[in-house]
Amino acid sequence: SRWFNELQFAKPLDHISRNAERFAARLESRGLLCRSEKSIRHAGKVKLSSPTASAYDPFQTSDALRTLISLPTFVNSIWLGYRLVHAKDFHDSLLKIRKWKDRLADAEVPSIEDVIALTTVFHTLTPHFFTIKDACLFRSVSLIRFLTSNGVNATLNFGVRLCPFIAHCWVEHGDVVLNDDID
Repeated sequence: SRWFNELQFAKPLDHISRNAERFAARLESRGLLCRSEKSIRHAGKVKLSSPTASAYDPFQTSDALRTLISLPTFVNSIWLGYRLVHAKDFHDSLLKIRKWKDRLADAEVPSIEDVIALTTVFHTLTPHFFTIKDACLFRSVSLIRFLTSNGVNATLNFGVRLCPFIAHCWVEHGDVVLNDDID
């Protein structure tokens, strides 16, 4: 995660460490990053549709009872999210997230209203457990865990630009962004 942060916050003329260069090359070799001189491209033949809405409203709160009932799941989600984000092998972390999602393959798909209500519970609790410096990766992985623990099969998305290196991640369910603005 240190090299990821180094790459993420490097300015165009900054020199990055050799380890960060190797990390970027490893991500590229696994198809997670692509070099492009003109624009950002997705690795492989991935076809993504643009989201049409955002459920993120930092000023909306959920009711106290639902928030209290969800607190143990929320705490477990941020603990597991922290462990995955700080693990040595990012690929293994992504595989664990995939396993969480695979467990929901035969589950009933909840309504978008239920998904938004769960996401609102998550956002109601985050100011008490997250700081403003907590990165999008930690928040997104924690939200994915929280949602999968509640039967929601959401998607963790990554956007990466190589020069200058900028990376961001967010969570979507269907065509709705759950933890970021639609921009």
